Amino acid sequence: MKSIKKALCSVLAGFGAAMFLAATAYAGEGAEANIAVSAENNFVDNNVTEENVNVNNVTVDNNVVNTAIETPMPEIALQPAPAAEVQTQTVETAEPAQDTVKEKVVAGSKSKKVKKQTKTKKYNKADLRLMSAIIYCEAGSEPYAGKVAVGIVVMNRVKSKAFPNTIRKVIYQKSQFSPVRNGSLKRALARYDSGRFNSGLEKQCVKAAKEALDGVKAVTYAGSTKNMKNYHFFSGSLKGARYKIKGHRFK
Repeated sequence: MKSIKKALCSVLAGFGAAMFLAATAYAGEGAEANIAVSAENNFVDNNVTEENVNVNNVTVDNNVVNTAIETPMPEIALQPAPAAEVQTQTVETAEPAQDTVKEKVVAGSKSKKVKKQTKTKKYNKADLRLMSAIIYCEAGSEPYAGKVAVGIVVMNRVKSKAFPNTIRKVIYQKSQFSPVRNGSLKRALARYDSGRFNSGLEKQCVKAAKEALDGVKAVTYAGSTKNMKNYHFFSGSLKGARYKIKGHRFK
């Protein structure tokens, strides 16, 4: 019985030693495995770190590339040649325009001189009205020279000290012009005021009146010109007449 127990103890002891050795071997393999895993992890981490470094290098290289690309841009924007050519063309086309303006100014100044040379009227509408009517009444059927001659006589009286100094006063002077007395002047003025003073003879009287009011002193009749500056009277039967136009005598 005791020998059996000893044999069992020996078997158990051997089995336990075998188990211990197996456990020790297993533990050693586990440690080597861990060491290998750690080495692989370290290798992977190192590779990742190197890749990160490579990425950073790429980023740096990109920055360098970007800088290299961006650097020429201001040089392209600062090229002044086309603008200078445009300005030169503008100046060249602007010079003739200035000459044109000068020519216009000169032309304008010439036109002003012409305006200054134009005569101004020496009479008003009232004077033209009376002169046209009295010429029509006194010489409506006479030649145009006779009409102008009547107007010249009226104007000579206005300027003479022996007669009144206005057209109205000369025409309405007592016992001087028969149309004032017989009413024909009044009727002619009514036609003039109503706008009916427009027959051929009446228009000639208006034209003759304008010439006399403007200072004309000579008339042309029958091919000869007569200066009537000093003539103050006219009539159909005037004694001592010095000039005759159809039915009128003047002195």
